[in-house]
Amino acid sequence: MTWTKLSDDFTDDTWTLSDAAARMHVDGLVWSNRKLLDLHIPKVDLPRFAKTPSAVTELLEGGWWHEDDEHYVIDHHARYQRLREAVIKQQTVNKENRAKRGQGTPAAREVRFNDSSNDSSIDSSNHSSDGHDSSNEMDRTGRDEEALGVAFNEKTGEVEAENNSTPRTTSSWVVAPIPQGKACPVCLAPLDADYPTAVCPKQDEAHTAARRSVA
Repeated sequence: MTWTKLSDDFTDDTWTLSDAAARMHVDGLVWSNRKLLDLHIPKVDLPRFAKTPSAVTELLEGGWWHEDDEHYVIDHHARYQRLREAVIKQQTVNKENRAKRGQGTPAAREVRFNDSSNDSSIDSSNHSSDGHDSSNEMDRTGRDEEALGVAFNEKTGEVEAENNSTPRTTSSWVVAPIPQGKACPVCLAPLDADYPTAVCPKQDEAHTAARRSVA
């Protein structure tokens, strides 16, 4: 499966929408990502995912979506969604990584979707059903594990050394040294150990008050 991204202020943006329109907007984003449509949803797809298809009028009139011939195009939150090309590239690398670990391709999630109509005007079939896996897209970034020199234990989720099955421990990670010295109690800016005062030289009310309190 693919993933849909919503910013933490999404509900602020959609506050003025009716419940039906807000629901349809989210459903449209999810459908586009699920079918890898790059936000161009065939109009004939609307009844396949929308609980209230008539709510599209509100989205069009408000500029959330617009029409392009036989498609609805989602404008709001479009920049946060991944393009079809990027998703397929990641799925391909994920598949290659699993092959290196001797694992097969998981069953496509889409087979559980009971749908008898496949007549959208553009290809809106789920790419995960044609041999490319998207079921583990969340836990991989599409990077080549062999090039990174790591392997993953699928059962535990631990990172393992490439040439053995011993999980890495915290002692194997590079830890940045803790700087010697002290920090300003107001802004936590680092101070040299021999700095003459406990408060950094910033000139604002908080720092001035702090300097007075320790004087």
